[in-house]
Amino acid sequence: MQIIKTINQTVAFLLELGMLTAMGRWGFLQGKSTWSKYGIAVVLILTAISLWGYFAAPKSPNRLSLGYRIIFEFVLFMIATFMLHKSGNTNYSIAFGIIAVVNLSLEYYFAQ
Repeated sequence: MQIIKTINQTVAFLLELGMLTAMGRWGFLQGKSTWSKYGIAVVLILTAISLWGYFAAPKSPNRLSLGYRIIFEFVLFMIATFMLHKSGNTNYSIAFGIIAVVNLSLEYYFAQ
């Protein structure tokens, strides 16, 4: 059972990185000029990092309780899924969404 928990935590970390990548990619595609492309991408990534660090990071003093944290993570992952889809990566968005739901379900089951 410990191996499943460890794998789930690893997948959760990779999902977090994927979320930031998806948000950055979508933000980059929204800009018209070079500055706006990078600016939007950086602002989106920094906003996501700030929210995640404040509400979901394991060592955050403001970490949400398990139920609320699962909902918070679900919302951020689904926003990233939508952004992946809007970026033209439909197959990746479907896979990302499914993996995120399975990961969050296991996270809730194991109370991680």
